[in-house]
Amino acid sequence: MRLPIEHVERFLLRERDEHEARSQRWNNVDVVLNAFRLHMHTGTPLTQPRPSDGPEDLSVGRPSLTEAEELRAELDRLKEKHEREMLKLIDERDRMRSLLDLFAYTVAPAEVIGEHTSGSDPWANALHLITPAAEVKHLRAALNERGLDEAVSVASGHRSPPRVQK
Repeated sequence: MRLPIEHVERFLLRERDEHEARSQRWNNVDVVLNAFRLHMHTGTPLTQPRPSDGPEDLSVGRPSLTEAEELRAELDRLKEKHEREMLKLIDERDRMRSLLDLFAYTVAPAEVIGEHTSGSDPWANALHLITPAAEVKHLRAALNERGLDEAVSVASGHRSPPRVQK
């Protein structure tokens, strides 16, 4: 299948614009893009060395993309990138949920710790089963009084727990 020249030029533009403007990689792709344009304008086959002369305007086929077209293309690229990142995040969340379910139902069956409902959290119930109640109170107090870092220190035994009011 032969690609129209304009498609090749747009491909090279997209590849160039994936890099920070005027960075080394951007410049490398830009050099290739300009060489391609020069070959197309002079009719020199791509298998031949770069022509020494050529027109000042190297855009291929139709005129270069307007600023609005470039901005739309950039917006499309950013939308695709955002969608890929969101799908990755959703996959990570789903994997974490699966691991937490595996943990919870390894600790105890669903009859003991419950299932996911608005009134039941089997993950918290499983954690409660394996953590002594006194320690839970100390960890909650450390978390409420001093923050997460302090609660982690108390849980790991590096600091004494705060006093809990009964």
